[in-house]
Amino acid sequence: MPDPSPAVLFDDPVDLLDAQGNPIRVTSRGMFSADPARLRVRGRDDRLRWWAGPWPDDERWWDPDRASGRTARAQVLLDGDPGTALLLCYRQRRWYLEGSYE
Repeated sequence: MPDPSPAVLFDDPVDLLDAQGNPIRVTSRGMFSADPARLRVRGRDDRLRWWAGPWPDDERWWDPDRASGRTARAQVLLDGDPGTALLLCYRQRRWYLEGSYE
């Protein structure tokens, strides 16, 4: 992932959605299932101005007893002035807010 690292860390579940409101998943090829358009976090529903990723992260792929399944990270920029940049992590078939850039 490109620098910088997030300044504030979280582990909150979020909903990454396409333009029709459908959940975004990471496919077996490491791609988004659709283009991200909205992020629902902590009761807020924000439009995205920009996104990057996903970056697949095959944690412990060499150890089948400790492998965590399909994981990936993505960066999103919420619409607004100024926009808020966030780091998301996909694991166990859902998205989590992992960090905020300041």
